[in-house]
Amino acid sequence: MSTSSRAGETRRQQPVRELWRITYPLVVTNFAQITVTIVDTALLARFSTSALAAVALAAPVYLVAIMIVRGWATAAQIVISRRFGAHDHDAVAGVTAAGLAAAVLTGTGVAGLLFLFGPTILLLLSGDLALADPGADYLRILAAAVPFAAATFVLQGAYAGLGATRVAMVMMLLVNAVNLLFGLVFIS
Repeated sequence: MSTSSRAGETRRQQPVRELWRITYPLVVTNFAQITVTIVDTALLARFSTSALAAVALAAPVYLVAIMIVRGWATAAQIVISRRFGAHDHDAVAGVTAAGLAAAVLTGTGVAGLLFLFGPTILLLLSGDLALADPGADYLRILAAAVPFAAATFVLQGAYAGLGATRVAMVMMLLVNAVNLLFGLVFIS
């Protein structure tokens, strides 16, 4: 194999290595986000079947709320990446602050809506007050977490926009540790 062929092969492999360096923390982060719900489900399943049913009923409603605030994180990530690429570090800080403010404000509004209308939504979904009531209790706990989740998502997006996906991964792993600790204390 000639020297130019080896150099061409090396250049083709470099983007894959660079992408993998950014990708693997994102994959771990995505699995860690799902793990929060899995841990809640496992802990509540040991508590009672009605508690497990409450999680099954409330979790999809919470996920819709999270999708609403997650949009701010994606938008912030895109703009932060552009500003970082343009070496405009002051704008990176400004966009991060604006994204955090907008996401937390939106998350607070969504949390309020979950508090107000969550029980009714769960009753409409289940048709069973005995199931909707514990689901509403669980949904209220999740609702209180929405503004914090919104802030976490924006910070994860900001770090990803800077190419620092390992920071986002560590943040989500810490969220899992806190969730497990709270779950063991308050559920078990």
